[in-house]
Amino acid sequence: MKCPNCNTELPEGHLYCEKCGAEVQIVPVFEPELEESINETLSEVAEMIVNDDYEEVSTYEESQPVNNQPKKNRKWMSYVLISVLILGIVVFVVIKISQMYSFDYQYGSALNCFNRSEFETAQNYAKRAVAIETDGANATILLGKIYVGEQKYDEALAVLLPLIGFETDQEVVYDVLVNIYTAKEDYVALSQLINSCEDVKIAAKYAMYLAKAPSFDLKEGTYHQKQNVKLMSETEGDIYYTEDGSTPTPESKKYTKELVLEEGEHTISAILVNAYGVPSEPVTHTYQIELIRPKAPILTPKSGKYTEPEPIKVENEDDNLIYYTLDGTEPDQNSLIYTYPIPMPLGNSKLKFIAVDQDGLKSDVTEAEYQLNIVSLVDTTAAEQAVILTLAAKGKIVDMQGTADDGKKKTYECNAAAKAGSRIYYIVEEFEKNDGKVTPTGIYYGVDIRTGELYNVSINQMTGSYEFSLFSVFFN
Repeated sequence: MKCPNCNTELPEGHLYCEKCGAEVQIVPVFEPELEESINETLSEVAEMIVNDDYEEVSTYEESQPVNNQPKKNRKWMSYVLISVLILGIVVFVVIKISQMYSFDYQYGSALNCFNRSEFETAQNYAKRAVAIETDGANATILLGKIYVGEQKYDEALAVLLPLIGFETDQEVVYDVLVNIYTAKEDYVALSQLINSCEDVKIAAKYAMYLAKAPSFDLKEGTYHQKQNVKLMSETEGDIYYTEDGSTPTPESKKYTKELVLEEGEHTISAILVNAYGVPSEPVTHTYQIELIRPKAPILTPKSGKYTEPEPIKVENEDDNLIYYTLDGTEPDQNSLIYTYPIPMPLGNSKLKFIAVDQDGLKSDVTEAEYQLNIVSLVDTTAAEQAVILTLAAKGKIVDMQGTADDGKKKTYECNAAAKAGSRIYYIVEEFEKNDGKVTPTGIYYGVDIRTGELYNVSINQMTGSYEFSLFSVFFN
């Protein structure tokens, strides 16, 4: 309400203007039905008065005044009736005015009409209730529901959205708003509404409409090993992503499993799309994968000439896999795998080693050349024959060609030597021939280079050194 004198906005209920001091005349606003009813009643009363006076005058002119008492009584009764009617009208007007400014009456009437689906009438009552409501927002909420009943969704939003955060039943407000947005199929606005809700209970109730951005289980940064990245989300839906930094859409790659980051730069952007087709805000992480090649293996002993064998050991600080060759060829992941010290090869040899880490990255090649010349009473051929003869005598092979009792062909080669204590032994390795392929069986024999005695060879799991025991002890 504004001051009629200076046009200043006045607080509700003030009867004078604090700025200019002018009085404010409150003119009640009557319902059209009330005004029409009053006018009809007053017209009837006026007609009765006129008719009564007319009848009195006519009677006076046509009749002689024999007795004036009955006329006076009739006139008095007319006045009484008129007074009663006027009093009734006044009471009726007072009641109507009271109802006009009664929140309970206007709200109750609006609610009754709403329940009967009389939305237009309910709207009029509700608007008057909103105008005089001083505590709470029940009338405003009801007006919003009435608009919803009339499918006037924009009008409903206009009155309900300002109630968010207001001291009223927020759950009821959100319930109506959710109904409005679902009726309009405006799930984007609905998702934004729930996402901005500060009430945890309400947000949990309508969590299915949310579309929260995915999260990454790996922090952004630079890494020196291949990495796996897992995308997660707090809300239901499908995750879509790009790997070039572009904004993802539902037509982008769908996330189904962890992403493997190879060497190089990776810019991953992801969104979540909920069951209602609402996309989240995109989130982007950048990773730099700079793989560090493993260190080259370190060998002992160094390259050189030797008259006594020394075990060839590899230092492997990072627990990488070590691959090697004995013939000077380049090692790869199909070569021999280093597990224990290698007996030094006889004669001239060239060994090459590489380290391969868990990402498959290879080190530089380490190589060594050895020249082992042993002074012995038994040569390598005699050592091989000693193994074959002994195995044949024990029934492990059935002929000198190395045929085993199961029909498989075995061969025995002496290519290296090892020292244990003061003794030096030839190392004779067993191989198996099968379909033209020759593969080691992992069985070794030792032959004393001075006596020609045969020994079983085992590797100490703790030290990696070779241990020798007489062959006769091994067999019962």
